[in-house]
Amino acid sequence: MKLISILEEKSAKGFVGKINIHDKESQRHLGVIWLSRAEIIQFEYRERRGEKLFYLFLLDTLKNPHLYSFISEPELTVATADFNLSIKMIKGEVESILKRLQKLQKYLPSKELLFYRKQGKVKSSFIESNLLNLLVGPMTLSQLVSASGFFEMEIIENLFKLKKDGCIAIKSYNNSAKE
Repeated sequence: MKLISILEEKSAKGFVGKINIHDKESQRHLGVIWLSRAEIIQFEYRERRGEKLFYLFLLDTLKNPHLYSFISEPELTVATADFNLSIKMIKGEVESILKRLQKLQKYLPSKELLFYRKQGKVKSSFIESNLLNLLVGPMTLSQLVSASGFFEMEIIENLFKLKKDGCIAIKSYNNSAKE
């Protein structure tokens, strides 16, 4: 069942508790979504937390529903609210993010582009620094997603920042560089 459908069902019933996120293949616990009376109030995934991360995860479940399983657990007490998101708010934001992602993907016409690290200034953002550390050799977008543990949209946004700052180069397999 798709996560958005699970959230709609739980919200309609005023569910109080958590939805555990598991890797479908290994059944390893990956994170948790806390709900309180029809609203999502906290999200944790792979030791990271936050509202933006929740949306990125939700997008990933839409793209890769086969990767995750979800187990609901009612609770008497819930986690402290980091944010309050209704299903209506979530659907509107997902639609907006999907439009933004489509625009970004226009600039990456091929999944076969290679990203290279160049000599450039050191980045302070957590994701940018991690991407630069991974780029010890040429890597594709899918390789960066697999190696980093970040979501594709996070990586695409940060690759554009790194490109703009002159920290990376982009080349296709046919060696025509996009400096």
